[in-house]
Amino acid sequence: MFVYRILALLCLLLMIAFPNAVEAKKHRSDFIVDRLSIIGRETLRLNKTLYKWDGSPFGALAIQKQHNRLVDTIKLSTSEIIHSRDSRLLYISGAIRVKRATKALITTTSDTLETLIAMDYRFKDILMLKKVRDNLNEIREVSTQMNNAILPKLPIIARPIARHVIWTLDQLFVHAVQIYDSRHGDGGND
Repeated sequence: MFVYRILALLCLLLMIAFPNAVEAKKHRSDFIVDRLSIIGRETLRLNKTLYKWDGSPFGALAIQKQHNRLVDTIKLSTSEIIHSRDSRLLYISGAIRVKRATKALITTTSDTLETLIAMDYRFKDILMLKKVRDNLNEIREVSTQMNNAILPKLPIIARPIARHVIWTLDQLFVHAVQIYDSRHGDGGND
């Protein structure tokens, strides 16, 4: 009788620790974290493409191609987060994992924007400043859409913190556009 009570208590504790069996095998936030990691890798590729750029128009095409790839990746990830059965409501532990992945993405994005701003003179030389500004605004827009898709997946208690993290990411783009505007007017090359 005593053994049965201990086993019942142990089962109860396990059920509390792991609300369902799938949760124990694969964390429910993995789907969103994976999407954020993919976007982070594409952002890093864009940064490397920018860094390697020799200032030629041909190299600018490679940058534009990588930009388009990043935008497509963000759009696809947003759609998957909204529509996939694997993208479920998260517990607090999942929200923490998503926050960590988002902070890593913010760091990568910040580095990429710094690289882009440092190279703005090269874009001016080939009359592409307006395109760069438009690209910044496009990535900002699709990032906002993705963030709006993630927000409802988070527990209500975690949403104010998430909104602040989202605001931080958005401000990186606002700052980059402001720098471009202050250096070159409204988009340059007009």
